[in-house]
Amino acid sequence: MSEGPLVIKGEEVSTSDGEILALGIEERIPKNLPTLETISRVHAQGGIVIVPHPTVPFFGRFKESDLQRIPVDGLEVFSSITPLTRYFTKRNLEIAQRIGLPALAGSDSHFAETVGDAYTLVDSEDRSEDGVLQAIRRGRVGIGCRPSALRFKIRMLNPAPTIMAFRRNRDSNL
Repeated sequence: MSEGPLVIKGEEVSTSDGEILALGIEERIPKNLPTLETISRVHAQGGIVIVPHPTVPFFGRFKESDLQRIPVDGLEVFSSITPLTRYFTKRNLEIAQRIGLPALAGSDSHFAETVGDAYTLVDSEDRSEDGVLQAIRRGRVGIGCRPSALRFKIRMLNPAPTIMAFRRNRDSNL
């Protein structure tokens, strides 16, 4: 029996303090709300909150002291687009261990070629969104990863050409 991929609904949400990943939600979360209100709205929907790349300059805005006081469910310790991958992964893993948060990985793919460069292995009791979210909450996760190619990291720093290409493609299909 072959099953297709399991898709977990979610979004990256900008809060007043930084970005979070909201997984397992049904309704969109408004942008730029206070962090605690954003987290409360995610949890009210039965979702989980992951803080992405917390130690990466310009991208990670939550400090370890913030992570100790806000009710998050996991920490993205590896993002394949992160510069100095080993350095920041080590720092993020240390924080996750000190705080007692599950360590996850993500591709942060803004380009099709980087999908799967990083991923989270989940030991779930059943193959459902609820089962996966529960396994993450319990820390039944592992990470698989490799850094994305340097050309994609550079493109992330200057997204304008990619945005323009997307708009041209979108407009030509209207």
